[in-house]
Amino acid sequence: MRLIIASLLFASSIAVFIFGVRPVWQDIGTLGAKKDTFSTTIERINELRRARDTLIQTYNSISQTDIRRVKKILPDTLNSGLILVELSNLASQSGFLLKSTDVSAAAGRSGAPVVRGANQRFAEVQLKLVVSGPYERFRSFLQNLEKNLRIIDVTSLSFTSPGQPSASVDFSIEAKSYTQP
Repeated sequence: MRLIIASLLFASSIAVFIFGVRPVWQDIGTLGAKKDTFSTTIERINELRRARDTLIQTYNSISQTDIRRVKKILPDTLNSGLILVELSNLASQSGFLLKSTDVSAAAGRSGAPVVRGANQRFAEVQLKLVVSGPYERFRSFLQNLEKNLRIIDVTSLSFTSPGQPSASVDFSIEAKSYTQP
């Protein structure tokens, strides 16, 4: 009888192990694998945080003057008033009169990526202007456009001769400038 009870207890302990403990044991193995995955993810997040902190520290070390210069090269938005003031100043520095201007965003046009590998592209701004002044100083005006921090690409140039050698010449310029989208 003792042998039968011992055998039944032994068989019931095996059944409890198979039906009760084994599934829990398998769940523990699965949770261990998930823990390893989460640990790897947490390590990656911490690595990204360190990279972010380094980038923030680098950005904060850049002087405000340099940041303003970069924003002048490739402004955040189209500010036609600021462009007109810059063009007027450039014209007057060269002894020219700014007769007319037209500043408009190029519809649906974008250029190459601003930063390699980035999806963000720059937006083109179409500029049309007419300046009037002596032919001899026009080269100085173009040099001022070239040296200006704002990127301006002259795409078309034409002029109208007044017929008199000492009179002012009207120069029609079409150009492109750029902003961030």
